[in-house]
Amino acid sequence: MKRKLKLYIIPTFVLITLTDRYLWMPNRVKNETWMYVKGTYLGDPITYTNDFEIKDSHIIFKQNTTKPEEVNQNRKDNFYFTGCYFGWLFMYNTISDEVVIYLHKS
Repeated sequence: MKRKLKLYIIPTFVLITLTDRYLWMPNRVKNETWMYVKGTYLGDPITYTNDFEIKDSHIIFKQNTTKPEEVNQNRKDNFYFTGCYFGWLFMYNTISDEVVIYLHKS
């Protein structure tokens, strides 16, 4: 009985996780403003339409002449879209090998 239950629970969990990751999660990022918390500083605040876009699992930041030079230099790094859960945006900077965290602006 326990074995049959595992055969149903594990694939269901994997299916829900993958569906969330590729369908719903990018939509949660698009309509929000994000404030810096930790990691590589990319400007504060950032928004999907003005500062970055998501292509597959990569986040591509746009250069902004109104931002300081340090911020524009940081935006040239490679970022991986890690997740967006409970008002937190997580990115992974592959150059500096650190997690970047932004919080939903309320």
